[in-house]
Amino acid sequence: MNKNMTKADFIRNCFCEVLEDGKIHRYREIYDYACTKSVGTTFEGQLDLRNFILAFSNHLEQPDFPYMRVRFGYYQKMTPAMICGAVGDRQLNRVYELLDAATALQQKARDVYTDEFAHTNDDDAPVSQIYKSVYRKSDELIDCLSAWLAETEDLLNEVEQHQEAEPGIGPQLC
Repeated sequence: MNKNMTKADFIRNCFCEVLEDGKIHRYREIYDYACTKSVGTTFEGQLDLRNFILAFSNHLEQPDFPYMRVRFGYYQKMTPAMICGAVGDRQLNRVYELLDAATALQQKARDVYTDEFAHTNDDDAPVSQIYKSVYRKSDELIDCLSAWLAETEDLLNEVEQHQEAEPGIGPQLC
């Protein structure tokens, strides 16, 4: 054991060692393993069940950390397919957020035009022409974002099918 290792590093190492088998493990099981492994080290008797999670909880939020909380008190190492799925879901969610924002913006523009300018009933007025251009361009943006989503979903499906065909292939993050 490295003499310069911090208690948090020791706990994270124990966390990773327990989860390395890819199975789901309870928090208490990980804690018990660390306590057993700490015997004879500078960390013996220093591990507190209540604060134990602090050593790895912030890492669980990082996209490149290959471990996850499955549900409250249960943890697991992610498989390459799970990692790809999590990354893909995050990518899709970000594009969906863009699509939602573009749709909301288009609706707001329509509401403003309807409330403030449509009563003039002059389709040739500059304001009406500009609004029509805004609407067309926002419609085009929505179409492009929809295409982006479709292409991303197709790409993620291809990667998933490839990983199912060759389960050993995939990103190695740990």
